[in-house]
Amino acid sequence: MEETQDAITSHVDSFMEPNGNGLVQFVLSVLLSKGVENIRSEMDAVAGALSDATGGTGKLVGAHDYCTQELVNLLLCGFARSNVFDGEQRLEGDPGDVVLKGIPSRCAVGFLSLFEAYDYIQVGSFLKRPQFNVWVVCSESHYSVFFADPKLLMDESLERRQQLDVFYFDGLANQDEEIRLTLTMSESTTRNKPKFDELIPPLNLVLQTKWPRATIDWNGVEPLL
Repeated sequence: MEETQDAITSHVDSFMEPNGNGLVQFVLSVLLSKGVENIRSEMDAVAGALSDATGGTGKLVGAHDYCTQELVNLLLCGFARSNVFDGEQRLEGDPGDVVLKGIPSRCAVGFLSLFEAYDYIQVGSFLKRPQFNVWVVCSESHYSVFFADPKLLMDESLERRQQLDVFYFDGLANQDEEIRLTLTMSESTTRNKPKFDELIPPLNLVLQTKWPRATIDWNGVEPLL
C-alpha cells in the first residue's frame, strides 16, 4: 500500500493533467493489479451482458464508450459486480438457476443514482451507507459527487440527523462555485415516484433515494434542472 501511495504521489501531476491520460492509467493499473480473469469472474454472465458468444462475461466499457456499472463498482468497492443491491439474488430458470451478483460488503465510498428515483434499480445499504460520507452520483448521463463537511466524513450520526448539509461538485460542468444543499427531515414528507413532466431538480430526486423524508434547500444557488 505504501509503495502504491508513493508511486501515485510522485506522478500525481500526470494523473491530474486536464487533457492527459491519468484516468486511463488509473483504470489500467486497477486491471493489471487485480487481474483480468479475476475481474471477469466477478461479473454476471447472463444473456444481454455477454461480451461474446462463447460464454464471455460483462464489459467494463459499454455503448457510446460509457463505463458500465461493473467498472464503477470495481473502482468504488474493488469488485466488478454487475449490480448495486446488497449480496446476491438467485433467479430460478431452465436449465439452471442464474445468480445475479451485487455488492458483497460495505464500501469506502458510496453510490447514488437517478435511475433508482424512477424505480429502474435499487441501490443497497452497502453503497448508500459507506464508510466515508462521500457518494458518487449517476445522474443526467454522467457522474458527479456529493460529500459531507470534511469534519463529518466518518460521522455515522449523519444518518440520524434531522438537518444536514451536503456539498456537490460536478467536474464535467467546470463548476467554480460552492454548491451546498441543506436537507431537512420531516415526518410528513414522503418520497413519491416523480412524473416525467415535473420540473424537479434531478439531484433532489437522487438525494431522496437515500433520505426519502428530506426537503432540500439550494441556499440561494439556482437549482440544476
